[in-house]
Amino acid sequence: MLRRAAVVTFALATLVAACGRQITPEPSAKNNNLSGETVVRVVTAGPLDFNTYTYAIALDTCGLGVPYPQAAFTGYLNYSYVFFIGGFAGTAAPELFEYYFNSGNITTLQVNNLNPSTTAFVPNFNNQSTQFQFTFQRADLNNPLNIPQPCPNTTAPPSGQPTSPPQTTWVFNVITFDKNRQPIDSLGLGGATDSSFSGINVDTTTTNTNTFFRQPGYPSVPAAAQLLSAEVDNYL
Repeated sequence: MLRRAAVVTFALATLVAACGRQITPEPSAKNNNLSGETVVRVVTAGPLDFNTYTYAIALDTCGLGVPYPQAAFTGYLNYSYVFFIGGFAGTAAPELFEYYFNSGNITTLQVNNLNPSTTAFVPNFNNQSTQFQFTFQRADLNNPLNIPQPCPNTTAPPSGQPTSPPQTTWVFNVITFDKNRQPIDSLGLGGATDSSFSGINVDTTTTNTNTFFRQPGYPSVPAAAQLLSAEVDNYL
């Protein structure tokens, strides 16, 4: 049973809506042995600014749904983990937070024991300063804080691997925040307030690539925070 985790207390903005395609995954900059890893690539309209903005990769690993942007107003519904990069996170290196229910309330904790050797961050993947790549081991999201009941509405303690089909499909969302921890944009048509995006749904039982491109009609925000596309590659 995988654990629910992650965002800090503020509003989050949604990710990607649109079209997807399945292609042969590319090697990661981390190494050529990608067994058990997931690679995330995000493209923005202008050069990335890790000092001014925070780029967040939000996940639901409990089979509940899409982690939408205005998390502070929805009780952090569907949040399991979030990797925060830059801005208020204080570093361009991704930081992992876990998000779970405790006595009916939401609790958020940073995962301080994340092994740096299992992750890799490339801040300028396309050599144009508009794309970053982040690679992590899925095992790092296997209830790292040993919460007795990491997913809500379950009674069994967590096990080493997903135990039901909903938990084998992870739902990803990408969000940008300003220094006040307010969402600025997402790949959903509604941007920072979007609640219609269907998420990047990744089958963790197969090797696959999911690429989503933003559709026309989204709100205009500063180019460094404007999300254009995201790709999630899963490797067995």
